[in-house]
Order: sequence, then C-alpha cells, then structure tokens
Amino acid sequence: RDLCAEITERTEWPTHLPPGFIDASGIRPGEDWRRAVGAALATCRVLVPLYSRRYFTRTECGREWHAFQGRMLIHEARLGTQITPIVPALWTPVAAEFIPSPVRGIHVDFQAVNQIYAAEGLYTLIKNSAYKRIYLKVVKHLAEQVIDAAEGRPLEVCGADDIDLSRNAFEQPPE
Repeated sequence: RDLCAEITERTEWPTHLPPGFIDASGIRPGEDWRRAVGAALATCRVLVPLYSRRYFTRTECGREWHAFQGRMLIHEARLGTQITPIVPALWTPVAAEFIPSPVRGIHVDFQAVNQIYAAEGLYTLIKNSAYKRIYLKVVKHLAEQVIDAAEGRPLEVCGADDIDLSRNAFEQPPE
C-alpha cells in the first residue's frame, strides 16, 4: 500500500485506480488465479518481486517471473531494445545460493539503498517502528525505480491469453 501511495503521489496516475496489483490481495474469492494474474501480467509495466527464500520456492512466483520474462523477450525481439522492467524489493535477506539462476541476471545493490535494509529487509523495517525513517526512504527509492522503469521504455501490452503461466522459472531443469 505504501509503495502504491508513493507512486500515485509522484505520478499523474489516477487516484481512483490502484497503480499496482498484488496476487495475494488482487484476486477475489472464487476468481480463477491464472486468469487474474495473466490479465495483470499482460498489462503491467513493471514487476516488483519481493525477494525472500519463500518467494523463490513458490511455484506461482516462478510462473509469474517466467510469464513476465517472456513478455520482455517478445518486446525485445519486436523493438530490438533490451529492457529490464523488474524492480526487486528485499522482503527478507536471501543468501546467494538460494537465488535461482534466471534471477541472478537482475543485479540489485540493496546495500547502496540502505545498509540496514540490505541486512534486515522490508519485513523487519515494517515490523520495527525504530526503522520507520529507513522504511520510508526505501519505499521512496523503490517508487522512483518503478516510475523510471515504467516511464523509460514501457513494456508493450499483450493479451491475457498470450501470458504463459505454465512454467516455473525457478525450477532447475533436469540434468
């Protein structure tokens, strides 16, 4: 919510529309997960994954990553320009060995944002009121990154039926 509010305040985004979609809260009870997520992934400009060990073990997260990466590749093939509209947020610290190989190409220096953020992650910053100023600084930084990625070279929109949620990008291929 804080990131969405920060993005709304820093852009001309209509205040009555949410600037973000969260698969945990953006799907109504009884709604088809694949359809709702596919529609969101077909039109979103930026993917903001919440890095944590749990994130990289969730099949749904791996499928969303694969689908978004597929959209990026199609965009690059059509326009001949490489883009990286993925802005990771550190939910909880993750050791390098737990980051799947498809993700390692997205370089993020969490230390450069804030040392406590890099050491603790957003989860701790949110839970501990002593970190409120740092949390707000990190949210501002993330909002700026998202806006830059969305406005720089926007990712082309595609149809929801073109979104491939069949493959988990985080699974290691069989040897």
